[in-house]
Amino acid sequence: MKKYLFLVLSLVVMTCSKGNENESYRVSDDGKTLYYLDYMVEKKIEIDDGYENHIMVLKSKDGKEIKRFELGCDIEEMNTWKIEDLIKGDNKELIITQFSGGAHCCEYNWIYEFNAEPKEIFSSHDYGSLGFMADPEDINDDCNAELILQNLAFSYFYRCCYAASPSNSIIFEYDTKLGKYVIQNIKFAEFIIGDYDDNFEISSEFENIKPTDNPDEIDPGGYYLGEILSVVIPYLYVGREEKGWEIFDRYYKLNDSEEIKERILERLKGKLIDNK
Repeated sequence: MKKYLFLVLSLVVMTCSKGNENESYRVSDDGKTLYYLDYMVEKKIEIDDGYENHIMVLKSKDGKEIKRFELGCDIEEMNTWKIEDLIKGDNKELIITQFSGGAHCCEYNWIYEFNAEPKEIFSSHDYGSLGFMADPEDINDDCNAELILQNLAFSYFYRCCYAASPSNSIIFEYDTKLGKYVIQNIKFAEFIIGDYDDNFEISSEFENIKPTDNPDEIDPGGYYLGEILSVVIPYLYVGREEKGWEIFDRYYKLNDSEEIKERILERLKGKLIDNK
């Protein structure tokens, strides 16, 4: 079963007015400080009750703190920075990534642009249920990179263990009017859905499941449910609910289907849905 929908994108050669190649960044000899324009990011260790906290701090050149990033684990390699060209403009953008050290959760990403002053244009922490972020890609060839992140909103859903939990991609596009990244699942529906419906076939081990079977006995880890929801859930995120429920009704045979639908709708409330 496909666990994560990270998209395979073709590269298109085109001319974009993006960050000045002469505006380079540098890293200190000890690898602890990143310098870019009139700003710096420092990696620091702070001791709290005997525990080492690995943090990162964005500062102005005069040492004024702009933002502290304090969600990483106590491993330096889990606290990283990048300077990349993501959106059209004179300067490049800063990507801060921290990983908390859990088995599958949680990665946090922040993106800053630098114009008159640093501005936060994306924070995965604001959404509460985002996981790993793929390398940003310009999906629609507008010279602004889209962000593709793993959706963890349905982790451990109902009787699903984590391995069986459905997960799909959530796509953010840079909104030039708002000056920040916003959710655009509906706009990029085809990338999120992919070829699920055309190629989906229930695994042979689930073919003989009957409505009279006890759900907890026949599907204790939720692998049957999760396999179906991995196809259904993306349709719900891109505004094609009718198609999603059609697939669910076609393949899910157990007698707790109505309860599952209610729980899905409850879980969806406010979770990474487009602002319509």
